[in-house]
Amino acid sequence: MANDQFLAYDEAGSGNPLVLIHGFCENKTLWQPYMATLSQQFRVIALDLPGFGGSADLLPATCTMESLAQQVEDLMEHLRIPQAVVVGHSLGGYVSLALAELYPERIKGLGLFHSTALADTPEKQKQRSHSIAFIQEKGIALFADIFVDNLFYMPRHKFFKEGLAATIAMVSQTPSNTATVLLQAMRERQDRLHVLRETNAPVQFIIGKQDASVPFDSYTEQIRLPKDCHIHILDETGHVGMVERPAETLHFVQQFSTYCWQKV
Repeated sequence: MANDQFLAYDEAGSGNPLVLIHGFCENKTLWQPYMATLSQQFRVIALDLPGFGGSADLLPATCTMESLAQQVEDLMEHLRIPQAVVVGHSLGGYVSLALAELYPERIKGLGLFHSTALADTPEKQKQRSHSIAFIQEKGIALFADIFVDNLFYMPRHKFFKEGLAATIAMVSQTPSNTATVLLQAMRERQDRLHVLRETNAPVQFIIGKQDASVPFDSYTEQIRLPKDCHIHILDETGHVGMVERPAETLHFVQQFSTYCWQKV
């Protein structure tokens, strides 16, 4: 569903709200395999972040995690969702953390799906800058092939050839300007460990042990901070667990969302 003013989204089911936020160079179709199951229990909203999918024209003039979170909050207000379990993949997790900082009352549960509250390291910032230059010089299609290849755990590539191809196609649909603007915004985002420390909402980490984008050892400090923390570690898994481990990750999200709404 699309609106000239608000983010595009897919909605299914009824009941307690569950908001799913995709990652960098993805869109709401990332969550399609989850929708049928989750919508049996929850009112599920899978949205397109500004610049992506049906929200391609909604990229803010000044793009930050805060400005993206504000547009998510605007959509929640429009849909009359006072509070939701919010699950974000990668970039979606950064936006979810910003939302939790700006509007803590909106968060019934916070799911970080291959995501982190840490700011970029200097090395990661250099990688982002290199990617910006690459896209500007050679375009999004060539970038997609290299980028997606590194998202998956290499020794298991043969098991999800269709998933690899679908992910490359999805990344390739991203406007080049969106990709470069978001890379800069991610490069410059701030540390949000304090959000994990201060939130009263349950926090879930879904971690790929071989994730090349978010190193496994970077979670050591983070998982100790929330008052109510749920940790799932997937071995032989990279950065796209919803493709690499679909059954397990769907179960984790469903289980966590149920827990959050049952908690008094």
